[in-house]
Amino acid sequence: MYWIVIIMPSLPIRFRTLVLLACATVAACNSSSTSPTTTTSTTTSTTTTTTTTSATVPPNVTGVSPNIGPNEGGSNVTITGTGFTGATAVMFNDQSAASFSIPSDSTIKAVSPPTPLPGGATVDVFVTTANGTSVAVPADHFTFTQNVMNRFTLSDSSVRGGATIVGTVAVQYIAPAAGYTLPVTWSSAPANSTAAIVPASMRIESGFITGSFAIQTQPVTSQQCFLIGVTFPPTGAGATAAFCVVP
Repeated sequence: MYWIVIIMPSLPIRFRTLVLLACATVAACNSSSTSPTTTTSTTTSTTTTTTTTSATVPPNVTGVSPNIGPNEGGSNVTITGTGFTGATAVMFNDQSAASFSIPSDSTIKAVSPPTPLPGGATVDVFVTTANGTSVAVPADHFTFTQNVMNRFTLSDSSVRGGATIVGTVAVQYIAPAAGYTLPVTWSSAPANSTAAIVPASMRIESGFITGSFAIQTQPVTSQQCFLIGVTFPPTGAGATAAFCVVP
C-alpha cells in the first residue's frame, strides 16, 4: 500500500489539514506508476558434427608403354593411371611382374615377366593396392610376341686395308632388361685371312632395337673377302653380309 501526504498552504495554520489519501488497492497505485521491466533472452547453441566418409576407390590403369614386348620378358614398362600409392602387386594377366617400383601415385615402372603362353598373347596389366585391384580396360593391354631380327647390314662392301667397317643389327621390338648378345662368325677367302679383326659377339642393349659392332681391317697386298654371320638367340635365325679388303 502507498500513502500520499498533501499539505494545503492556503488555509490558516490552525486549520491546515493533513489529508491523507490512501490508495485503495495496490493495483490503483500501480496504474499511475511505471516499473522498469527487464527482459532476459536465453539462446541455446546447437553444435552439429558432420562426418564425411571417403569412398574406397581401387587403382585405375590408363596406359601401358611400351605395350608390346618379347615373349622372354624383361621389357621395361611404364604404367600410368591413378591410385597407385602403396601398390602391392602388378600382374600381367596372372603373371607377377618381374619387378616394379612406384615413382608416384600415377606411375609405376615394371619389368614384364616371361609369358607362359606359347606364341605370345595380349593380356591385361592389373595393379593391386589396399583399395582393390584395377578393372580390365583396353588401355591396360600388353602384347607378348616373338622378337625377331629383321636387319643385318655392313657399312661398306669394299674398303682399303686400315679402314673400319661397322655392322648393324636391328630387331623388331625393343630389347628386354637383359638385352641381347648375338654371336658373330666369319669366314674368308682365302681362308684364315688376317686382313680383318672380327669380334666374337655383339650387343643390343636394353630398351633399344639396334646394336652395332666394328670390324677393323688391315692393309693387304691382294684382295681379301669376308662373309660375316650374326645369329639371333631367341629364334636361332641368322643373317649374313660380305665385304672385301683391297690394296
